[in-house]
Amino acid sequence: MAPKNKSFWKIRFGVAILIIVISVGGLIVAKLIPTHRLQKGMTLNKSFHAASPDAIPSSVTIASPSDSQHINVHFEETGFGSFLAFGTSSGVWQSKLKIYVLMHPASPYAPEWWAQSPVILSSNGWWRAKVWYGYEESPPQIGNTIDLMAIVVNPKLVPKDIWPSGKVPDLGSLHPIAQSGVIHLTIGAIH
Repeated sequence: MAPKNKSFWKIRFGVAILIIVISVGGLIVAKLIPTHRLQKGMTLNKSFHAASPDAIPSSVTIASPSDSQHINVHFEETGFGSFLAFGTSSGVWQSKLKIYVLMHPASPYAPEWWAQSPVILSSNGWWRAKVWYGYEESPPQIGNTIDLMAIVVNPKLVPKDIWPSGKVPDLGSLHPIAQSGVIHLTIGAIH
């Protein structure tokens, strides 16, 4: 599926550049516009208003587990299962931004993504997070599949009503500034 039109800021050689990514019939086109050439009153796509021209560009990746991996899940007495995820980031440490890991039950299917607690971030950009899966009435089972991604957000723009459950019916409501690729995991063992 081709991406929808998106806009974001990059800082290159001391000049803020607006990058617009457009999908045209499956072909992805990027247009670079130096911000000094923007017309007065021109605004950005609302879903990306969290970034500002003076913000440091942010990125986030998931390093472990890797895509298509069979994972070991630790079974908790509450019926939940958990596993650890690790990754890298840039432009997040010493900013007001946060990284959230999002988990989506793929099989058995659930329509929502579930935001995990904010990650623990190191000064070198590496992060780790505990990811929770299942619940008392539907505990994790070997063979269940999960989609996982990490996003960078401005916490002031994250709707307060997603907590304490972490249920995210609409990913756009989180106003992601950056996102990792989605990885697909299978529960291989439960301990």
